[in-house]
Amino acid sequence: MIKKYDYHSDFDSISEQYDFLNTATLDDFAALNVELRKLWSENNSDNLVSVTKKKIKSSDGYMCDIQIIEPHSLENTKDAPCLLFYHAGGFLITGMAHHIGLLRDYALSTPCKVIYIDYRLLPEHPFPAALTDCYSLLEWASEHADELRIDPERIAIGGDSAGGCMTAAVAQMARDKNGPSITGQMICFPTTDADMATESMIAFTDTPIWNSVLSKGMWPLYLKNGDLGTPQYVSPIKTASFENLPKAYMETAEFDCLRDEGIAYAKSMAKAGVPVQLNETKRTIHCYDAEAESTITKENIAKRIDFLKSVLYS
Repeated sequence: MIKKYDYHSDFDSISEQYDFLNTATLDDFAALNVELRKLWSENNSDNLVSVTKKKIKSSDGYMCDIQIIEPHSLENTKDAPCLLFYHAGGFLITGMAHHIGLLRDYALSTPCKVIYIDYRLLPEHPFPAALTDCYSLLEWASEHADELRIDPERIAIGGDSAGGCMTAAVAQMARDKNGPSITGQMICFPTTDADMATESMIAFTDTPIWNSVLSKGMWPLYLKNGDLGTPQYVSPIKTASFENLPKAYMETAEFDCLRDEGIAYAKSMAKAGVPVQLNETKRTIHCYDAEAESTITKENIAKRIDFLKSVLYS
């Protein structure tokens, strides 16, 4: 089989695995979420980490499921660092199977506590529901720092794809509202611009896992009720100012329609004086890290963890 794009053969399997996204219906996404939530329900403590499951109340009253993943090495620590994680999924899919392994890697290798939130999804919950849940997690973690045995001055946020959009928007909201402290933001192949006008968005209509055709179908669902006069929280690239945002790590994938808007967001932050590490990965596709055994994946996860160490242990 001749591939149209020169991505590494390590990612052939996940490219095939996620090809169904191109033909999936909303009913298919709903069925997938049932399966994924069952998988997350089976994410339990083991000899390396403890997993605590609970619900928290979003600021509009909605109850969100969260999971707290804590290395046993931090069990006796009263002020542990913490990463709040916002998952990928085009605002349509909950946390995927590979995220469970990723979060354990982040927790064990940093080390830090990781809090995962199952935020509200499309089509039932358009903007701003998901962002409300994600920002509420930041407020909740800060307010419950003593109970969680975390340091409220060492909370980082991170996410991939749609979760990368959540990460960027939460960081802006915290700045704009003079909200809880964020020591760093780890953003991986995010969507940051609903205008869909970048070169990569125009060129990559059929790239594996995610492409501009899928983005074009996603945005009308997400913006069913409009942007409520806050376009910057839908498209973080539209903020009036990039100043005073947390130190950032930005990772992009070469063959990804979202590539250029991630790069543009990183460069805009850097121009405004925000310390930014931009990692433009090569021969990669969107959410390539679903292939955990790839050397490329392992090398770039190590870079993410180095960033987390730098902001959580500085």
